[in-house]
Amino acid sequence: MDGTPIAVALLDACADDDNPNVMDKTTFGLLRNAMKSTGFNQPVLVVKRGERYLIVDGAHRVRAARELGMTEVPCVERAWDDEQVKLIRIGMNKMRGELDLGRVAEQLTALRDNGLELDALTLSGFSEEELAALTQRVNTDSVDLGANAPAPPNDQPSTADKPHVLEIAFTDKKKMALAKKKLMQAAGETKDVARGLFAVLGEEWT
Repeated sequence: MDGTPIAVALLDACADDDNPNVMDKTTFGLLRNAMKSTGFNQPVLVVKRGERYLIVDGAHRVRAARELGMTEVPCVERAWDDEQVKLIRIGMNKMRGELDLGRVAEQLTALRDNGLELDALTLSGFSEEELAALTQRVNTDSVDLGANAPAPPNDQPSTADKPHVLEIAFTDKKKMALAKKKLMQAAGETKDVARGLFAVLGEEWT
């Protein structure tokens, strides 16, 4: 019945080559580890094609389940034609939303400070390197003491203003290295990334 939860044997579940959702090796490893730790928590969306089930959403979960030695996975079966499958698959991948990395960093840092080990924090879907960067982001934020801040001595100059920081998140190290290289090229002889960014944006460095 359309929309009825069912258990599908992995031998009967198949993916096709039209899935636009790609996953790199590191992210897939995190997915597999999370499933190993917490189980299969989100049903796969399938349609019946002959004697087998075509995966509409959940191909990576099914692949991870196979590698973990599972024999069947929970699924929801729908009665969609091929055109609907393609459109709905694209839509589901597009409409998953975006993370507020500021809030994510705060929550992950709080969990770490409460005693969670790094291995446990990777259940969030972030690699160890990404977790380190996110928690470092919180740790380096300065606290505005306002009126309680001590005044500098009369014979000492006041401290410099806090620098402005622009953060650009990259999920691919090669793309990050390429972007940095291009910014430094744009900066010219100074090799200053900030100057390079101003040059790319067409802004005057002051």
